[in-house]
Amino acid sequence: MHLVLLTSLKNRAPASVVTILKTMDPLANLEIIDNFLPPEEFERISEVFTGQDFPWFVNKAKVMHVARMFDPELQAAEIYNWQMVNYLYGNGQPLSQMYEYVLPIINLLQPRALIRIKANLNHHTDSLQEYAFHTDCGEYGSEEFEGATTAIFYLNSNNGYTKFHNGRVDSVANRLVKFPVNTPHSGTSTTNEKYRVVLNINYF
Repeated sequence: MHLVLLTSLKNRAPASVVTILKTMDPLANLEIIDNFLPPEEFERISEVFTGQDFPWFVNKAKVMHVARMFDPELQAAEIYNWQMVNYLYGNGQPLSQMYEYVLPIINLLQPRALIRIKANLNHHTDSLQEYAFHTDCGEYGSEEFEGATTAIFYLNSNNGYTKFHNGRVDSVANRLVKFPVNTPHSGTSTTNEKYRVVLNINYF
């Protein structure tokens, strides 16, 4: 993987570093921002989303596979193909009372329009599980949402990561990564914490 590393402190808190990873594939360009929120705002959001009273719901399939009907490897991994979720925004409106807690993130992203915001919790596994590659909006490989962006905000540090075809971004608390919405990516479980929690934000 060939990377050009650029850093900037413009318009960020003093502790923040913006790292732009430019690869040979223009669809895989990433922007990684550490210390995305001021510490007090991050602590508030983190306490809510990792608190015992947060409303999580079971999503029985992280990624849908037609091939799982006949692929033994996919069938064996199907026991891990689930997660806890909370849909915060979709269909042009807030879907959860928890939506207000992500407003500090939205205010910094300054989107023209929101598509979807979802909180994901992946549970601890004894061995690290890498889930299937996918894109967040539209059919895999389509250009239906051309020009849109996916942002992933990490709510706790753990040994999980977001995987791309040409590399990965580690799960570090208060880190945000942005990339074109049609970039294939996948998540993982964690083996060194009880859970891995991220916010998934899709927007124009």
